[in-house]
Order: sequence, then C-alpha cells, then structure tokens
Amino acid sequence: MPVFPLGVRNHTLWFGRTRRAFAWLCVLALVSCFAGCSSPSGPAAAAGRIDLSSTDLTRATPLDGEWRFIWQKFVDPASQAEEGWSFQKVPGFWNSVPGLQAEGFATYRLDVQLPPGQRLYGLRIVDMESSYRLFAGTREIAANGVPGISRETEIPEWKPAVGLFEADGNVRLTLYVSNFHHRLGGIWPRNQDRER
Repeated sequence: MPVFPLGVRNHTLWFGRTRRAFAWLCVLALVSCFAGCSSPSGPAAAAGRIDLSSTDLTRATPLDGEWRFIWQKFVDPASQAEEGWSFQKVPGFWNSVPGLQAEGFATYRLDVQLPPGQRLYGLRIVDMESSYRLFAGTREIAANGVPGISRETEIPEWKPAVGLFEADGNVRLTLYVSNFHHRLGGIWPRNQDRER
C-alpha cells in the first residue's frame, strides 16, 4: 500500500489431516500486508487491473496502483456494470482529489489475474482507519466496523484483519469504504499519522 498493501500470497495446503492445522498457521503467518509491507518493484495496478500471473506470490505483493472507483455508491460485488467508474490511486486519500471531501463513501474494485490452478490466497489489512468491507468475488472475506452512507449508519472501527479466499486464475476484489469520523478518507498509505 500505501494504500493497500493489500497484498496477495499464494499458499498451497499440504495434504493430510495432521498437516492441515500447520498449513493454516503458515497461511496466517505468511500472509502479505495491506499496510506495512512494501515491495519496491513488481507489477502495479492500472485501469483497475493487475496481472500477477507470473509474479512470485510466495512473497508479499502489494496491490498498489490505479483501482476502479465510484464515489457515494456501494456497488454490488456481483455487478458487471462498467459505467460510472473512474480511477483512484491506491493507497491514497480521496479528499486529495478535487471535489471530494473526507466524509463520504465509495466502492473500489480491482480485477486480479492470478496463476492458473486452485490455490488459497490471503489478504492482510493492517492499517485502515475507515470502515470497510472487502469481497473476493461475491464472498466477504474481511471487514472493519460497518461502512455506511452517513455518520448515523457508519460504525467506525480500527483493527487489523486477514481475509482468506480460494481462486483459480482470476479474482475480482471489491472494497466498500466509508468515512464519517476522521479528517482523512480513503485507503490509507502505510505509516500514516493517526491524528484525529
């Protein structure tokens, strides 16, 4: 990140019951970071897509770059609609964009091309002050508080999270974010100050 390190890692579970618990511990221990791990080189998201099909996913891989973005709307993760989207740098504060204020809500979307074959992946979100819900495909894999469309409907919370999902080649990540309780809105860069 700086806004996401939303990072992706490939983890293969070993066969056998006795190794399954150990494999899950490895997945949790080795999962990449959403904010806090950085990779100076590697692919960057552009126009809402990132190709990780030839990337070594045994290392943390940030999903930084240009994500699709819709202001003041939560788009259903199953929606295929292409109209209305713009692009937003992730990580980044949306109130740095002319015309957008800190308080509000939005949907971010990224299409991720992964290596072929069914694998278990993990996303680790370390630092995000805004409320959010993260989906891999149509399945919610992580959340922080309750994103809302107003101060009254949002429940702010700050906590690290790990989201696990299985994918075979491609996955669409959809992220609902809202902020009605902080001076900065959006997906936070790594090591950002926490002044309120």
